[in-house]
Amino acid sequence: MLIETTTPSANGTFFVITREEKDAPPHRRPLDPGHYEDGVWIDTDLTNEPDEVRAAAQAAWTPDVIAAYQAAFPWVESPPKPFADLSRPAFLFMASKIGASDPVVLGLIDAMPSATPAEADAKTLAKIVYQNQQTFKRDNALLESLAKAAKIPDASIDAAWRVAEQIKW
Repeated sequence: MLIETTTPSANGTFFVITREEKDAPPHRRPLDPGHYEDGVWIDTDLTNEPDEVRAAAQAAWTPDVIAAYQAAFPWVESPPKPFADLSRPAFLFMASKIGASDPVVLGLIDAMPSATPAEADAKTLAKIVYQNQQTFKRDNALLESLAKAAKIPDASIDAAWRVAEQIKW
């Protein structure tokens, strides 16, 4: 097998070119100094590379070149996975995980103000929605207001929601 490497770029990336024989078509693959895994820099493992490739990488990947690569390709945290809608049973399970059992939720709804017709309607609608809705979204307005009234932190709801997402019926 014939092996050659290209001149490294300023950030240390170069290509390894291999051919089965002199006139065979080339196979070209990039080789970078490393990558991030969960925010931690991991050097490229050269253990299984041929001597010529290891020598080229060791010559090219100086601390300054690695710093340039890291500056050119910084760690970017992945956005959080969107929350899935919960079925009614999964929602009730999630609510129980954060201490919001049926009596607690109904008590919070009963404690809603009802002095004006609009407040009374909102209270009635909240009870109907809670008792009859079959699918719940994480950004549900009723959930938000009840969680605020019960002083349940968003992080607790998020964690319980993720557990409830795993429920399969």
